[in-house]
Amino acid sequence: MALGVCTTFPNHAWEAYARTCLDSFARYWPRDVRLDVYLDDPALLGSCYSVLAPRLSTSEVHVGKSPAHDVFVRRNGPGESQTLRYAACRFSHKVAALKATADRTTADPESHLLWLDADVITRMPVTHDWVGQFLPRGEQHVSYLGRSGFPYSECGFVGYRMSVQGRSFIDAFWAMYETEALFKLQQWHDSFVFDRVRERFDPAWFKDIAAGAPGVHVWLNTRLAERLEHWKGPVAKRQRRPIPDQESLALVGVARAPAES
Repeated sequence: MALGVCTTFPNHAWEAYARTCLDSFARYWPRDVRLDVYLDDPALLGSCYSVLAPRLSTSEVHVGKSPAHDVFVRRNGPGESQTLRYAACRFSHKVAALKATADRTTADPESHLLWLDADVITRMPVTHDWVGQFLPRGEQHVSYLGRSGFPYSECGFVGYRMSVQGRSFIDAFWAMYETEALFKLQQWHDSFVFDRVRERFDPAWFKDIAAGAPGVHVWLNTRLAERLEHWKGPVAKRQRRPIPDQESLALVGVARAPAES
């Protein structure tokens, strides 16, 4: 199985989680899995290549994503909301990196491209067979972590077949940003946009790898958690570990409790 992985992160994420992500990827993923990393500027170029030294033959670090993405950020970045729901530019980097990697990848329905958030830490060796269970097969062209009862899916791990259908989804996903059509939606982050684009395609194309998994942090209730940790949210990044739903709710409760006199 031919497999490529792509990710991106801002400079301030390097020490918080991105270095650990790349280091664990280099240590535990198969050597023939290609990794494409996208940076905002050259500041971390040497650091990334140093961490990825054990697998330089199948890794590439890029500065920038595409001219079209540069235009989008210049036009919409100034004064962007800090609220996740409306942080279009912040999350556009993910979709632009995905599109850039797909455009570099040879069309082949037997090949896969995996989006992996840079706060995903690999804790055990990953094999092709193990990761293959989470990738789309047969009539499926996209795999993702659905969340029933929540307004949008989890998009920290999304698999794409490099089939005509899989590539057409990626093109449509990026087009929402390039044409600025996402600003007509209720929310502008990548997970919400992903779901709205998904609704336009045949449901048989999609594999929900979290089907039946309860909660908001569904990752922890799937087999992904056997080998991959998702440091989802600011508390998880500070504590450098996944935070289960119940613990997250307890932390929110503490934060909202009135101060004792």
